[in-house]
Amino acid sequence: MTYVKKAAANKRVIYIGPNLKDHSLYSYQVFLDGVPTSLSARLQDSPNLTKLFVPVEGFEKAVASAKTAGTPLNMYYKEMEGK
Repeated sequence: MTYVKKAAANKRVIYIGPNLKDHSLYSYQVFLDGVPTSLSARLQDSPNLTKLFVPVEGFEKAVASAKTAGTPLNMYYKEMEGK
């Protein structure tokens, strides 16, 4: 599988946004080497989507931030709701 961007070697990223209606992404879905190219069109339509992919090591902190009103991650999360 080809990837849009690569995470650092042996670094996994996790998507912390909402489930997408087209089933292209699910909350807490883990990717081993970055974001797959199959999401390229989605990323062009919603550039802030990439900000919802965080290193697995920072998962808990990122989720807490996404749930806190007014934070950038919270705004990105809300932007993706209903999409």
